[in-house]
Amino acid sequence: MNGILILDQLDQLPPVLYKFRTFGKYTTDLVQNGSIYFAPASSFNDPLDCHFVIDIEHLATMSEMTLKRHVFQEMGRIRENLTRKEKRALAPDALKRIKKQIRDPKSALPVIKESQNKYGIFCASGAVKGIESWQSLPMWAHYAVGHAGVCIGLSTEAIGRFQEERLRREELLMFDKVKYSDSVPSVTLLMGESNDADEIAATFFTKSKQWRYEEEYRLIYWDHPSQAVSLGPDAVVEVIFGAKSSEADRQALCTALRETNPSAKVYRAKPLYGQYGMGRELYRC
Repeated sequence: MNGILILDQLDQLPPVLYKFRTFGKYTTDLVQNGSIYFAPASSFNDPLDCHFVIDIEHLATMSEMTLKRHVFQEMGRIRENLTRKEKRALAPDALKRIKKQIRDPKSALPVIKESQNKYGIFCASGAVKGIESWQSLPMWAHYAVGHAGVCIGLSTEAIGRFQEERLRREELLMFDKVKYSDSVPSVTLLMGESNDADEIAATFFTKSKQWRYEEEYRLIYWDHPSQAVSLGPDAVVEVIFGAKSSEADRQALCTALRETNPSAKVYRAKPLYGQYGMGRELYRC
């Protein structure tokens, strides 16, 4: 699963994706260099993020002989360079592991969790039914310290150029909108581990419907967990200070912004009179 090729579908995507942040070093790096951070799934605030159930029924119904054949065939598919002798040597341990997982499917969780943590994940928010995510009251409250933080607008096109450049290097970089569901995605076990890239990807792009207000997009980077990558300062096209942000924090970030990206538009959010909503006004840096 490669997800969306951003540059091919720019006209169908929000032109700006938003990241809500507290003030600090990482936010300054984001504003100055377009530095985005790919976090492992294990670091997320929701313990059910990237959650899944294990589908092992296809193995549980196999006879002993069929299961042995399955192990041997899958071993050859997954590890193509193994000789027949090496397969025979490894097969008993693999068969023992699968039998344990048939008895107790949850015993496979650590294997798949380990696989998940080989990916780094960058999250941002898009438009919510015509309302830009920077206007979202819950997003300001949950991710920008109760409106005292900042919202950074990133060019979707700049993210797309980054994706294109990494794909040219034959690196796996998936982008897609998060699907909100009442059903937890399932992962099929083959050879005691999951080998279906689409199923693993679905665990990253599926969340509970209770998080629907985030209208989240994700960029998934194989083999780059816990790593920051620079999109370049021009990737930052908007900076929106929270309604409760301090003058000191605003001026410090303005100073950083002027050094590398003076063309970015800067605003301060403000509550709308007579409505449950947020507006914004230009802020002079």
